[in-house]
Parts: sequence; C-alpha cells; structure tokens
Amino acid sequence: MWNLLEVTHKGTSRVKRSKIDIFMRNYELFVMKPKASIRDMVTRFTNIINELSALGKDITVEDQVRKVMRSLPSAWKPKTTAIEEAKDLSTMTLEDLTGSLMTYELGLQEEQDAENVRKERGIALKAREEEEDSESESEDEMSMFAKQFGKMY
Repeated sequence: MWNLLEVTHKGTSRVKRSKIDIFMRNYELFVMKPKASIRDMVTRFTNIINELSALGKDITVEDQVRKVMRSLPSAWKPKTTAIEEAKDLSTMTLEDLTGSLMTYELGLQEEQDAENVRKERGIALKAREEEEDSESESEDEMSMFAKQFGKMY
C-alpha cells in the first residue's frame, strides 16, 4: 500500500530521475526573459529550485545566487560586478540579492521614465514649432497675396 502511494505521488525512480533531469536543464538554461521584472525572474527561478528540492536535488544558496547573477542580461553587468566586488557571495542569500537587484531595477525604471518624459516634451515642442512655422508661412502667403492684389487694382 505504501509503495502504491509513493509511486502515485512521486512516481517511480525512473520518473523521478527524468523530472530531475528536466528541472536541472531548466536550471542550467535559466536566463532572465526580455522585459521581465526581477520579481518575475526570481519567481520563475524559485519555482525551479523548489521543484528540484521536492525531488531531493538540493542546490546550495551560493550556487543559486551565482546562477541568478549569470542569468541577468548584459545591461546589468555593472550591477553584478559591483555586487561581486562588494559582497561575499558565499554568505549572500537569494533574498539579499533579490532586494539589491529590485532596488537597482527601480532606479533604472526611474531613469527610463525620465527619458520618456524628455522625449515626449521634445516631440511636443517640435510639433508646436512646426505649427508656429505653418502659421507664419500662412501669414506670409496672405501678405504676398494682398500685395499682388493691390498692384492689380
């Protein structure tokens, strides 16, 4: 009876090994998806780690921290380098790393928002200048027409 329950919930040892292989592959190929937030990335990563742990395959916290740092896009290289130089990765927790990365992400988002505002203002200013130029051209055309009309009569 116990064996039946165990096989039903965990699968046979072959099924278990296959699941471990699948999740290890997901772990090894893990990277941050484009446009994903740090929170989303860490959630995906934690799900993989939890699945492996449930199957009896534990990955050290240090290896997890290092894997997350390697998983970040190249735009994050300055931040990962700063963390590597300032912190002892062998004692850093995934929560500490996540907090540090989320803080950095907020700063990046603020910079991007400010840049978007500057671009929008530039576009609005350009449109206004074009509108003023158009009005000026219309006035010049009207003036020219009036002069020509006056010469005719």
